[in-house]
Amino acid sequence: MKRIACIVEGEGERRAFPWLCNRILFNHLRASGWRVNEEAFRYPRGNLVDGKSPSPRKPCVRPEVDRVVRLAQRVGKADAVIALCDADDDCPAIWGPDASTVITAILPGGAVMACREYESWLLWNRPEGERTQAGLNSSPEQLRDAKGAMKHFVQDYRPTAHQLPETQRLDIAHVRAHSDSFDKLVRTLAAICGVQPPPRLSL
Repeated sequence: MKRIACIVEGEGERRAFPWLCNRILFNHLRASGWRVNEEAFRYPRGNLVDGKSPSPRKPCVRPEVDRVVRLAQRVGKADAVIALCDADDDCPAIWGPDASTVITAILPGGAVMACREYESWLLWNRPEGERTQAGLNSSPEQLRDAKGAMKHFVQDYRPTAHQLPETQRLDIAHVRAHSDSFDKLVRTLAAICGVQPPPRLSL
């Protein structure tokens, strides 16, 4: 069984993101022969995204990404690596390909930026009527504070306490249909495992 190691920036994602990736592999992609390590390697955003470059065109910090990928390979016994970072105000189309280049020079894998935050995916999972009732009339990926918006649905929302249970509620096909960054995650995992992803649902 080959292993995929995850690299994340947030503490709550250390368990939530690997759980999500495993669910995508087994339930959505029907991939076999691969599993995701249960706990991700956490690495600060400042070590992953080049803060010295002007926003939104920020590349990765190549030496640091190289370092954590090799750590995942050595300690996590990884055969592949997938890195996740919140986009915030930055451009996923800059950081993702740049970090992916570093990763794939070492192992199969890729890098994905959640637009704008991991919680944006969780908000897409909430019915449109619930979001409207909470006053969230725009796309979750246009919200600057998706974490704060989650408090409309989960009292005192905290990523460390609530990201995993909220991720476990997530409808993969539904969120993939709405979010290009989530679709990128699915396609990256499919490429790692050598499978064809199912068609994306039409809206």
